Amino acid sequence: MKRTLQKFSNIVSHAMSAIPSLTGRGRVGLLLALVAIMMPIGAWAAAATDITVTIDTGDEVTLKDADSDGSYDIGTADELYAFAAAVNGGNTAINGELTANIVVNQNVLNADGSLNGDGSNFRVWTPVGYYNSETDEAQYAGTFDGNGYTVSGLYFSSEEQNRVGLFGYVYYGTVKNVGVIGSYFKGYRYVGGIAGQYSGSDLTNCFNASTIVAMDYYAGGIVGEYGASDKYLKNCYNLGAVSGKTCVGGIVGNVGNTGAYVEDCYNLGTVKATSSAGGGVIGDPHSTERTANCYYLIGCAEAGGVTQNGMGYSYSGNRTTADTEGCTMGMSSDAFVSGEVAYKLGSAWGQNIDNGNENQGYPVLGGSIVYYGYLNCTEMVYTNDAGASDEKVHNHVDGFCTVCGHIDTEGGVTLRDGALPSFTLAEDTEVASLTYVRTLPNLTWNALYVPFEIPVSELADNYDVAYINDIRSYDTDDNGEIDDMTMEIIRINSGTLHANHPYLIRAKSEAAREMSLTLTNATLCKTEEKSFTCSSMYMDFKVTGSYTSLTADELEGKYAVSTEGAWQHLNPGTTLKPFRLYMEMTARDGSPVKVEEAGLVYSRIRIVVRGEAGGSTGIEAVGAPRTAGNGILYDLSGRRVTTPVKGGIYIRDGKKVVEK
Repeated sequence: MKRTLQKFSNIVSHAMSAIPSLTGRGRVGLLLALVAIMMPIGAWAAAATDITVTIDTGDEVTLKDADSDGSYDIGTADELYAFAAAVNGGNTAINGELTANIVVNQNVLNADGSLNGDGSNFRVWTPVGYYNSETDEAQYAGTFDGNGYTVSGLYFSSEEQNRVGLFGYVYYGTVKNVGVIGSYFKGYRYVGGIAGQYSGSDLTNCFNASTIVAMDYYAGGIVGEYGASDKYLKNCYNLGAVSGKTCVGGIVGNVGNTGAYVEDCYNLGTVKATSSAGGGVIGDPHSTERTANCYYLIGCAEAGGVTQNGMGYSYSGNRTTADTEGCTMGMSSDAFVSGEVAYKLGSAWGQNIDNGNENQGYPVLGGSIVYYGYLNCTEMVYTNDAGASDEKVHNHVDGFCTVCGHIDTEGGVTLRDGALPSFTLAEDTEVASLTYVRTLPNLTWNALYVPFEIPVSELADNYDVAYINDIRSYDTDDNGEIDDMTMEIIRINSGTLHANHPYLIRAKSEAAREMSLTLTNATLCKTEEKSFTCSSMYMDFKVTGSYTSLTADELEGKYAVSTEGAWQHLNPGTTLKPFRLYMEMTARDGSPVKVEEAGLVYSRIRIVVRGEAGGSTGIEAVGAPRTAGNGILYDLSGRRVTTPVKGGIYIRDGKKVVEK
């Protein structure tokens, strides 16, 4: 305070020396003006002097300023009536503040907003501040702060009285932070829930949930007429029914000064202008340029029986002003319930959306802030969660979103065998790292079908890999019937395994059965179910890779690589995991081969290995043929040999032998 006074003293001295011509009253006037401008309000605040008045009941009530902040404390209905009596008695500049919610009458309104009865049983309200003529006036010029409290159950009804509401006429005064609920206000002109006519400072953070009736013009949910030049009616809302002849609006009936601003307000109440100029927000705006970010319930307003938009049209019958983005906008009831309107209104507003508390059904001043963004990856929502993001929020498990399948390209992905019921990728995707995890059931051959390339060098130390070359049928006992079938595969020792291509893999050790292969800067390729096809004299074979779990019904009549390292006809009830191969066999004439009719030879197809193409040759039996032990010779291509050459290498009973 000492520093402030010193600074003030310096400014005064400089001003006085700069204007030496001022003397007497001129110097005193300048000094007083500087005092008013420079001194902080708090430095001049002083406790309000007690005022005792007689109220409508005949009782005397004394208004006090218990906290010495310059405002009279109003916590009861009698104190509210005393404040009105004091203002209307000539103390127009006094300040007041609510210290509690005040209830004057109970059940003033019916459920539909109409007056309950004829009003004869209700305590009658006299609005704070009035103007009847230049010689009969008491316009309110103080500051009234509701502190977030409400006044309910006010009743006033007159077909002749102008300027009706909680306040009648506010002129150079300020009203803020108050709600008027369950009340009934009826007057001739200038009728509003907060004030009939308002030409004061800013009017902020107020709401009305009461019925407003004007016999003629200027009826508004908040104010009948707002004419405060370069001031703001801001952050206000109306839930009550508003009606009148003309210039009727959900928030303001008439904006009487083109310099007045109306911003960040909404209306849910019904608005009815029997003649003209009715609007969901403003009845007669005079200008749309200073109305911003206001909303109303679609279909809530009418003028002359015609549905209106957010603003009416000055004394022009039932014409309406077109809504524009950023000015007034009609919204659905769902938009009010969902939190959309609360979000659009701005940070002064809140609503219970998903915080565990009951949704009010519309925005309220203060309360839980409403955000708009992603809480997951499906859609943007209105929420009380401050973590809502402009970007989708994925639930990545092993790098894949469990909801939408999004891939964490930067964090890397893990394809864990058996973890995904299916895997589908619409386009190639680069990932920082890719890990393939799988437990091989044995040390024999297993199917391998993956959507990414694998350098063979990454597998060579621990695994054998091979591609399918051919499928053959044998008549080992020359009786004219097939009694053995083999799939020939060729081992791969170098190069790259291609994505979406059928391969077979075999672990070289027990430890290697626990497979975990990590590739950096890899490409997950678009998934495709490709097939390898070949034919024998009587049969067609097709081996297909699958990224989808296949059911028993889907696998009926098909083959898969079994835990014994052979192609086995699948038994009923068998399912197949993704990243596997299955094989179909049909007769050349197109008819399916029924194993139960064709014999056991068709139930199992052995896998034999030929060395890498262009390299050394040898056959490795994986699973003995059904006729094993018959001593018949085969060459290294699997053909039966009836006249062996001395020193030649052959296969007998699944083993390599040298003919002597």
